[in-house]
Amino acid sequence: MIQSVKDDGRGPSGPPDLFELMKKLTGGGRGPSRGKLGGGFIGVLLLFLLVWGAMTSFYTVQPEQRAVVKRFGSVKGITDPGLHFKIPFGIDQIQLVATERVLKQEFGFRTRGTRQGESSTYSAAEFEDESLMLTGDLNMIDVEWVVQYRIDDPIKFLY
Repeated sequence: MIQSVKDDGRGPSGPPDLFELMKKLTGGGRGPSRGKLGGGFIGVLLLFLLVWGAMTSFYTVQPEQRAVVKRFGSVKGITDPGLHFKIPFGIDQIQLVATERVLKQEFGFRTRGTRQGESSTYSAAEFEDESLMLTGDLNMIDVEWVVQYRIDDPIKFLY
């Protein structure tokens, strides 16, 4: 439906003007001579706090993660994947930990970033300080090895 821009005396013919709405919210254009803050300013401040609280109240945990919930720095629990509620304004803090992924640590060599379907390439740098070992019969050997692990308890992993 198209509305006329002209005012024919029957009231407003369209949505309210943004500048008029802001004047009403901030005190109607009155200056600081009132001696106190306008009710509109307090309304805008409360609206801002309400929106900020709503934006910081929810968090999402992905399927391969678990979230450690801390309230004022003290651990309150672990949450599973999904959408969750927390106390806003930094009272509750969330740390996400990837618990379903297999992680690896390489010793004595480094694998460069490889793409799927390509063969692995290795860094030319030497990491002898990680791979040299002393055997029981006092011989030196160069062992390159990989440790693969999954995080079982996120609290023990973080602390």
